[in-house]
Order: sequence, then structure tokens, then C-alpha cells
Amino acid sequence: MIEELRKEYIRTARAKGVSEPDILFRHAFRNSVITLITLLSGLLPGLVAGSIIVEQIFGIPGMGSLSITSLLSRDYPLQMAIFAFAGMLTLAGILCSDLLYMLADPRISLTKKR
Repeated sequence: MIEELRKEYIRTARAKGVSEPDILFRHAFRNSVITLITLLSGLLPGLVAGSIIVEQIFGIPGMGSLSITSLLSRDYPLQMAIFAFAGMLTLAGILCSDLLYMLADPRISLTKKR
């Protein structure tokens, strides 16, 4: 956000007399939120990976302990199902980030503009 506030278009908006809340929310925040959306898209599959550690430390039954158990017992079909589920979560995170891109930036759309 600080980097966006130092850019030329923010200085131009201030020179035009645009109010400070409009500059912060309409111009700077909209352009800086795209970086946050990109970082948060990998959060969903990371939660499953982090659950392995938390469930092993606290002894909570769940996906993490199930994956460790299937790995130690060499249950390959269950391992493939867990990896497929993690892949679907990754795709869901990327899809959510793409949809949020459309909300944050009006230049991004599903339809082709001519």
C-alpha cells in the first residue's frame, strides 16, 4: 500500500483535488489488493499441509493424521485420494483468486472485449 501511495497517478489524483479517502480506497487499495489476492490463493491448500503438523502435535484426528497413517501403512489408494483432494483445493483457491481479481480490477473480465 505504501508503494502504491508513492506512485505518479496518486500524486496526480491529489493534484486534481480528489479527497484522501477516495485516493486511498478507489485508487491505492484497489491496485494493492491484487497482490494480497495472489498471496491468499495458496492459503487453502496450505491449510491442509499445516493440519498435518498441528494434528500430530496435539493428537487430533483429522486429514493430517489420516495422511500420515496412510503413508506409514503404505495405503496407496488413500494417499492418491488425499493428493487428489489437495489438488482440488489448490484449483479451488486459484479459481477463487481469479474471481476476486475480477472484483478488484475492472479491466479483468470473463468476456472478450473488442
